Amino acid sequence: MQQSQHNNSQHKSADVVYHPTDNQDYKWVRSSNGVFAGVCEGLARSLNIPTWAMRLLWIILTFAAFGTGLIIYLILAFCLPDEHSIPKSEQSKFMGVCLRLSRAFNIEVGVIRALTVFLALASLGVTIVGYIILHFVVPERPQPLF
Repeated sequence: MQQSQHNNSQHKSADVVYHPTDNQDYKWVRSSNGVFAGVCEGLARSLNIPTWAMRLLWIILTFAAFGTGLIIYLILAFCLPDEHSIPKSEQSKFMGVCLRLSRAFNIEVGVIRALTVFLALASLGVTIVGYIILHFVVPERPQPLF
């Protein structure tokens, strides 16, 4: 009887299988060869533009938007996975909400984490309350919505 329950629970957990995105499908990654954290080089490579053009855009954004470019760069450097550590980024971090949301909406987990950090800073912490609520609302193994 106990073995049958064990087999049943294994079958139920195997019904929903999430396959992480292949490395070549990731667009939002940091380069391991970048000058500072590799954000510009990683994004330039995935957008097929020269690295110097991406760096120039970040510099212009930083000065034209009163430092916003620097804040966004630091958030991306903190949240985006390194190109060699993509499988590690698919692990649950703080309560696992960002990973579950990325699976549900089929969006890279680094993007969800960056948006969460940006919203937490922009809302002066109100996002943290929503994050905790989502921890209890979003299922452990959500089905992709799209």
